This record gives sequence, C-alpha cells and structure tokens, in this order.
Amino acid sequence: DSDYGPTQTTMAKFVSANGGEEGEFSTGFRTLYARGEYSELIEGLGGLRSWKKWKEEEAVFIFRSLLKQKHFKKAINLYKKPGQPFQNYHRIVSEVATAYRESGDETGLKKAMLNLRKLSNQNSDASKHYLRHLLYFEKKDDVVASEIERMIQEHGKSSQFTAVRFILKS
Repeated sequence: DSDYGPTQTTMAKFVSANGGEEGEFSTGFRTLYARGEYSELIEGLGGLRSWKKWKEEEAVFIFRSLLKQKHFKKAINLYKKPGQPFQNYHRIVSEVATAYRESGDETGLKKAMLNLRKLSNQNSDASKHYLRHLLYFEKKDDVVASEIERMIQEHGKSSQFTAVRFILKS
C-alpha cells in the first residue's frame, strides 16, 4: 500500500541511504526528513505561514522538523495559532509536549499533557504517545500506575504491551 505511512518512511530512508533517485518511490517531505533536510522540508511545504494548507501528515513532519532544529518556541507558537487544528492531532500534541518540556515551560507542558490525556481516551494510538511521555518523564509512580491501569481498562491489552515495552526501554 503506497499510502501506508510506515511504507513511505521506509522508502524515504532507503532513498536517502542510497543517495539515489527517488523515481517511482517518490516520498517528498519524508525523504527530506530522512536526509535531515528539515529547513528544506518546511520550505517545500510552503513555510510556516502555509499552515492552513497542510494535511495532518505534513503538519506532523513540520513539527518534528522544528524540534529536530531545536526551534521549540516556533513549534509552540505554531501550535497556539488561533483557529488551527493541531490540538486535535495527538502526534502533534506529543511533539509540542516535548517542545514545552525542552523549553522549560511547565505550564504549557501540563496543558499539552492534559490534552494528550483527553485524546488518549478516544484513541489507542494517542494513548501510546501519552504513555511514552508518562513513563519517560513523570516522576510520580502512583500517577503513572493509575494512568496505565486506566488505559488498559479503556483500550485493552495493547496498552499493557505498550506500557511494558516503554518500561523496558527506559
């Protein structure tokens, strides 16, 4: 399935590693990201002023690129733009939580984590992003334990396996 995200990412890495022509495996912004050409990716998608035109997948890679460049404030400001949809996309909220953490903004981090928690109630993929932040950065074990229990009740065994994987990685 050429539209399947992991396939596109793998092909982008393949093209980047071989330094060859993209040809039929054209992946655009994914290839730029895999090559570490973050500024080019952002410009190729119209720059930060073109945020209204981005599809969700493009926006995710814009935010990831900003974080790779350590442009945390730019990511936060983009996230806070009035009328933008980014607060509904759990992968972007996860990136912005990282931006808040890296910039030392505890208030913003708390709001982003509350939003990610809310999104995790409805979406098992969002719960994986939320769990990752909790397990890697939350200092209160009782909070982590109760959130893992809540997510297992909401999303079943997949949350349990995700939690164990993150615990082992940490």
